[in-house]
Parts: sequence; C-alpha cells; structure tokens
Amino acid sequence: TGEISVDSSATSTGLTTLRFDSQLAIPSSGTIVVNYPAGATTSGNANTLNLQGNLTIPVNLPITLNSFLTGGNVSQRTQITVPTGATATINAPMILSGTTIIQLAGGGNMVLNGNITGPGFSNVFFTRGTGATFTVNGTVTLPSTATFGLTDSPVTIINSTGNTWGITTVLSGAILRLGANNALAVSASLNIGQADSANSTFDMNGFSQVVNGLTWVAGTANSTRGIINNSTT
Repeated sequence: TGEISVDSSATSTGLTTLRFDSQLAIPSSGTIVVNYPAGATTSGNANTLNLQGNLTIPVNLPITLNSFLTGGNVSQRTQITVPTGATATINAPMILSGTTIIQLAGGGNMVLNGNITGPGFSNVFFTRGTGATFTVNGTVTLPSTATFGLTDSPVTIINSTGNTWGITTVLSGAILRLGANNALAVSASLNIGQADSANSTFDMNGFSQVVNGLTWVAGTANSTRGIINNSTT
C-alpha cells in the first residue's frame, strides 16, 4: 500500500524506470505515479513504468502519468512499456495529466480494462510499437485538447463506447480496429497517415463509426492509407 513514485527532478540528467519483473512484486493496492515534472532537463526521452512479463495491475492500484516538460527536447515523455512476447493486463484506472506526450509502448500486448481519464491533458496519448497489440476495454475520457494516436505499427482495438477526445490519428504502419459501434470519440476528427512509406489503416471490423471529419495524408513510395471492413460476419 502507499504511493510508488517515479520522478525526474528539474535538475536531472538521466531517466528513471520502475520495473516489475514478477506479479509478487506488484502491490495489491496503493498508487503508482510516473512523473515528468515541469522544467525537467533530462536528456533522454522517457520516465517509464516497465511491466516485464505477463503481469496484472490490480484495480486498487491506480496509475497516474504526469508529463509536463518545458525544455526544447520534444521527445521527452512519460510511458508504460511491455516487452515483446509479454502481455500486461491493467485493471486499474489511469489518470493522465500534462502538456507533452504520454504513451503505451513496446513490442508486447496490453489489455486496458480500467478507465482512462485526463481532464487537464493537452497532448497525444499514443499506443505504439511494432508487433504490439493494445486492447482498450475501459472508457477513455480526455478533453478536446487531447489526441488519441497510434504510431509505429501497433494494432489497437477499442471495445468500449462513450469515449471522448479531440482528434484520432492513425500513423506510420498502425492499424486501428473497432470492437463496437462508435468506439472512437464521435466528436473527434479522424486523421489517417503522414508523409512516410508505412501503411496506415482504420479497420471498421463490421461496426459503424461517426467521426467529425476525415483527413487523409498521402504517403511516399507505395504506402497506402485505408478504411477497411474486415468483418467475418
């Protein structure tokens, strides 16, 4: 019980990672806070909660991800990572705050059963990583200043409804797949692709979706931007 906090101070020049290698190491209750406080001068790119295996974060262990950066290094961020070959199940709620990127990353899989909120968050909440699958079962409630984004070739499946955020982006090899009607924020615009050579795909998966506008950015080489409907029914 109690709080586990990961911090980079305003004078830090390194990164900080909290790594769980075993389910026995994960508390049954309390809080986890991953901080990148305003004014941090860290030269690396992330403070990290690393779930190193087939682990479960229990419902009574909420995770707060703070990402306030004021320096010139725009790559600085706060993240949760899972390695290739592992599946992490997060039953706890997640609370996002800050003005720079927060991301779920790595080559493994995450199942997000807890709700995700961020009333003051104003940047991109990314799911990212080649070979990774992210399954969103909890409700995502972010303000219109926030973007729900995919990049670097993950598959992200959204099964929940009633989600809110400002913009949906599908970039750089990513596949965004519906698991329910109107799983995306209906008030958000949908932006597919960027100027690169990787395919970007929105898979409706047999469901319907309302969006508040569609933007299509052409790629290079033979890359495609697609809206598909890979339903088996």
